[in-house]
Amino acid sequence: MIFIFKGIAEEPLDQVTDLNPIYLGLGFLVLIVVWLSKAFRVYVISLGMGQRISLRDSFQIYLATCFVSHVTPFNAGGTPLQIYLLHKKGFSLGAATAVTTIDLGLHSIIYLAILIGTVFLKFGLLQRLGLFDRGLIAKGLAALIILISAAGILFLFYRLNWARKIGLLMAEKGWLKRLKREFLLFKKGSSLLIKSNWSAMLKAVISSISYWFFYLLLAPVIMWSMGKRVEFFGPIYAQLVFNLAQPLIPTPGGSGGSEVLLSYLFRQITGVQGLGILVFLWRVYTFYSSLLIGGFYFWKLYRMK
Repeated sequence: MIFIFKGIAEEPLDQVTDLNPIYLGLGFLVLIVVWLSKAFRVYVISLGMGQRISLRDSFQIYLATCFVSHVTPFNAGGTPLQIYLLHKKGFSLGAATAVTTIDLGLHSIIYLAILIGTVFLKFGLLQRLGLFDRGLIAKGLAALIILISAAGILFLFYRLNWARKIGLLMAEKGWLKRLKREFLLFKKGSSLLIKSNWSAMLKAVISSISYWFFYLLLAPVIMWSMGKRVEFFGPIYAQLVFNLAQPLIPTPGGSGGSEVLLSYLFRQITGVQGLGILVFLWRVYTFYSSLLIGGFYFWKLYRMK
């Protein structure tokens, strides 16, 4: 936050006063649609698996898990809490785990599909416009070849010792078993859901697409409120990259590191002017709003018997 406010303090005053309130309000409407899309996905998956839950309960559970994710390192607390709260609503532990696994699996699959599609479209568009930097690509490939060669030499030199150590560490921590178990659970649960209620699975996929569409719309809306010209691939790609890296930041909510990363990503799009305001508003929409409202729902749901 200190980093953000330092950036805002260096902005001309009219950068703040000229913000368009209509677009700022539109941003909050977009945010609500994002929340509802995620809640609806849990809702339809639950109903498709024969579990009874209201959309309101699903909405509250989602925001409560957002709060816990924001205050735990690596966003690690949200998934266990979702299983716990679904169990409190009457789900068996197996059903709660299956619903959560399918929910997270769809979330990740749609994200990866959008990321890959955006990368191909981005570079395809640059190539058609004649802006594709072949020299940069050649340097990147050369660097990649050098890194692979160096890794190969080290690999042979240490005779797989490092790989064995990593494997033993993952086995000791139970990470390999956990990953395998969650993958099998997602595969089994999603197959069962498709066979028993394919329309529920279709609705869940559509809600996942809706979630990411409106989530990625937040940065362009903020830029419109600032009166900036928007080229969609830039802010969309920046947000996708941020979501890939943010869980790796080992501080609650990625605080501090997130602002630095966002500033680096958005600076390539907007330049220095208005950067602090853009980062601040984006964090208000995607972090502080769910931290505040999610904290209320966490307190409400956790104290319920």
